[in-house]
Amino acid sequence: MPFLGNKKIIKFIYFLGIIRWYNVLLMVLGQYFLALFVFGPQYSFHQIILDKTLHLMVLSTIFTLCGAFVINSFYDSDKDLVNRPKSALVGRAIGTTFLANSYVLFNFLATLFAFCATKKILVFYVFYILICWFYSHKLQKKPIVRELSASILTMAPLIAVWIHYGVWDWKLMYFFCTLLALLFTKDVVKDIAGHKGNLIFGYNTVVVAAGKSKVKLGLVIFNIVVFLVFLGIYFIQNEHFYKNVDLILGSSITLISTVLVTAIGLTSWKNKYKRMDLMLKFLIAFHLALPLFTFFINIASK
Repeated sequence: MPFLGNKKIIKFIYFLGIIRWYNVLLMVLGQYFLALFVFGPQYSFHQIILDKTLHLMVLSTIFTLCGAFVINSFYDSDKDLVNRPKSALVGRAIGTTFLANSYVLFNFLATLFAFCATKKILVFYVFYILICWFYSHKLQKKPIVRELSASILTMAPLIAVWIHYGVWDWKLMYFFCTLLALLFTKDVVKDIAGHKGNLIFGYNTVVVAAGKSKVKLGLVIFNIVVFLVFLGIYFIQNEHFYKNVDLILGSSITLISTVLVTAIGLTSWKNKYKRMDLMLKFLIAFHLALPLFTFFINIASK
């Protein structure tokens, strides 16, 4: 009996790896940070903390993302045997029936919580679930579309928070666009690292289509161009970096860091793609926490 208990615990730990619990937790924190520290001043912290719709939306996000990671593991199982053999073996050890049932359950719970929120949130999350499946089924075999759609799907829960509160702030444009550039860069770096498996199993990624050297140089140029556009729009609006320590300044730090990280891709570092992936993950975590950081910095500066 103790052996069976241990087996279930091990299976559960393996399953947590498949649903990428750390990614889910990071996105949930990002949603709360955005709601509290960006939209909080327009409403009130008290209103947002007691906002049932926000909490229901976060629950829907948790189960939608869990379902998305499960279905993605289905479609990527062959490729993962080459790129990530440990993850692929874990998926097979858990069993396809269990994963299929989990996918159905996760999507049911995600839809249920969205239904209990508002009609607008329900429509958003039903569409989100369908697009996540369509990405795994079709989009991830198309170059550029694959990387761009993956980046947009990753940040979709944050867009849902903005849709819910409906308050526009130009700082959000900088925040979302910078995050999109960062996520796109990370997805391309992930494609470079998994090039072998993508090539063998016919995943026509941007790396397969253009080659590693062109893609690495293209990433650096892409991030520099994004940064220049960022600066151009900023100064057209007659803003000044020294005026406020806010999301705009934090976003610029993220952009500069992303340019530096992608520039490493042109060097001859050993295991550079793993290091780049780790650094980009750290930058994503930093970027999602920007609303929290800037809130405390602004308080300290007053």
